[in-house]
Amino acid sequence: MLDDQPIKYEYIRNSVQVDAKIEAKNKIEYGALVFVRSSEVPEEVRWAKAYLEEEYALYSGFSIRRKKINEFNPHFVELSLNSINRKQIEKKAGGSTRFNVSQTILNSLELLMPKIEEQNKIDKFFKQLDNTVVLHQYEYL
Repeated sequence: MLDDQPIKYEYIRNSVQVDAKIEAKNKIEYGALVFVRSSEVPEEVRWAKAYLEEEYALYSGFSIRRKKINEFNPHFVELSLNSINRKQIEKKAGGSTRFNVSQTILNSLELLMPKIEEQNKIDKFFKQLDNTVVLHQYEYL
């Protein structure tokens, strides 16, 4: 299950060893998006995380990876997918005892994407907001 914490290279490096061919095929590089593929609850299926580390990592078949192919702010897209676009994914995730999402479903999402400059400004605003919240939480400890 993905949680609110960023995907950090230091938490996952050296977890597996594979040959060079498999490594090349399964790389997650900066800007890639990782989605929960299957869960017992529909709320988990919709979660996406952007990989924001400079060092590449490897992904497993238990998640869906979307390589960064266009110019976009990956953190902005993560925020968008986990907020305004969550319902769109939930509606399409099928299942009764386990909820699943496929690459086809993810490819069918309609995302409103402002220009990259606006994405960067929105991303910066939310990062500042997150930092302010953290600072205020420390004040009350």
